[in-house]
Amino acid sequence: NHPEIALDLIAHTNENTIQKVIDGTIDIGIIYSKTRHPMVEYELLQEDYFVLVGRKDLDTIDLNALKGGNFLFLDWGKPFMTWFNEIVGPHFIPAFKINQTALVVKYLKSGDYFGFVPKSFVAPYLKDGELQELDHKFSSTLPRFNTYVIYLKNKNQLATDLFLERLRK
Repeated sequence: NHPEIALDLIAHTNENTIQKVIDGTIDIGIIYSKTRHPMVEYELLQEDYFVLVGRKDLDTIDLNALKGGNFLFLDWGKPFMTWFNEIVGPHFIPAFKINQTALVVKYLKSGDYFGFVPKSFVAPYLKDGELQELDHKFSSTLPRFNTYVIYLKNKNQLATDLFLERLRK
């Protein structure tokens, strides 16, 4: 309906996305932690939480299991890392670290690995039984994984308004 508007989805880090919105390089960003900047407005897009998932029926996961080669680790940002470091300690080095969400799901579905992921990322696979939530012995509650949309406060362009309208649906 608006040929003068183009959509270009590009993955960046939270910090990079925030800076690009502030610089005006991009109109809208989707991030995983709130930002406090006088030029930026943010809205909660989705509330989610982490689950420990895998394909095999494993024993209850404990700290020793996290030190093994079948634990697939991804740094999900500050709230997750604060929680995770409380569990494993600040100097923990995972045997298998990855930084691509799509690859995490692929490896988890392969059956050889388990890891922490936001539930919305794996909900269809949990529903059809391809993955399952795993029991664990970690006493504290897993952190939330919220998604926010950010944009400049004083920028009221058609493209921003249209995209925000679509996201809010």
